[in-house]
Amino acid sequence: MLDLFLAGEITLVVDDRILSEYRAVLGRRKFGFDPSDISEVMDQIEVESVRVTAPPLDVLLPDANDLPFLEVAVAGDAETLVTGNARHFKKPRGGLLAIEGPAEFIRRWRVRS
Repeated sequence: MLDLFLAGEITLVVDDRILSEYRAVLGRRKFGFDPSDISEVMDQIEVESVRVTAPPLDVLLPDANDLPFLEVAVAGDAETLVTGNARHFKKPRGGLLAIEGPAEFIRRWRVRS
């Protein structure tokens, strides 16, 4: 996913909550990323992503920490919400938003490209 973004093939839709989450996750010791690499990637994400202000959605999810991702996807008219736990998300009524795991998204993206 990151390679597709860095190559300009896909666009990310973000808000401050998501940027904060990305920084926290990428900085986890278990991943072993160099802090300067994280900073570079995050700088590019901040500059090249679409920023939105997402109003709250009246949706209950199994993990309330996932809600910002759904709110931002809906507010940004995203085509797809890519997540490692797609089964935790409920598709908003009337929306065209696809909710997919990374492998599924990449498979579909390759077919369309």
